[in-house]
Amino acid sequence: MVLFGDFRRSALVAALGVALALPTAALARDDTRAYAGLVFSFGSASQASAGLVVGAQATRVRASDRLTGFDVNARFSFGSGFDRIAVAGLFGKRKAYANLGAGINPMTGDVFLTGAAQAAHARVGLDFGLMGRDAGVYFELNTLQRLRPVAAPPPPGGGGAAGGGGAVGGGNGVSPAS
Repeated sequence: MVLFGDFRRSALVAALGVALALPTAALARDDTRAYAGLVFSFGSASQASAGLVVGAQATRVRASDRLTGFDVNARFSFGSGFDRIAVAGLFGKRKAYANLGAGINPMTGDVFLTGAAQAAHARVGLDFGLMGRDAGVYFELNTLQRLRPVAAPPPPGGGGAAGGGGAVGGGNGVSPAS
């Protein structure tokens, strides 16, 4: 009976060791990216303007392709200068995700809510000004590429039955000598 108790204790210690040794970094990746772009705004009363946007995004992408993070950006209108700064939370999938947040127009002091859909090199959104109770749509072309996928962690033991990854040459990318 003592032998069985030692076996259970050893199995428990081994299971905990494997659970603690799993590479959590391989399950998700954090990225911080700066970007710039052109933005076209269509506000109330048929006002249309163009400008530049600069910003940064901090994201976490999981192996399941789920994305979370935040975005901060500032917009400079060609007609009126610095007209917007916003902070938004990001969530969705790696290929397309939502931006939801708030900002302020430093020229007028108007606080606004913002929502947008983001994909590679493009964002389409809506700003709703709380003071003026007006909405404006914008379309942005930017330098944000699609985020890279996160590789799933290798199975415990190094892969295939022989431990070589199942590829010719041991899976290290080197061809066998001819």
